[in-house]
Amino acid sequence: MENQEEKETSIDYFFRITKNNAINLGRLIEAYIPSKKIYDMEIEEAKKEGWRLGYNDAVKFYNQFENK
Repeated sequence: MENQEEKETSIDYFFRITKNNAINLGRLIEAYIPSKKIYDMEIEEAKKEGWRLGYNDAVKFYNQFENK
């Protein structure tokens, strides 16, 4: 996963687009749709990273018993 300082999150994107256009509802809706897609991708990346870290921790845990 990329460094959080370099990557624009869905919330950052949404606020950047809507900051000056909050009155315009059409523009707000146009900004929401890609923000939601980015948010969903961020959730999937976090799930994959969590599963990967959990798997690695489980392997380390079971390896400590096999090495005895």
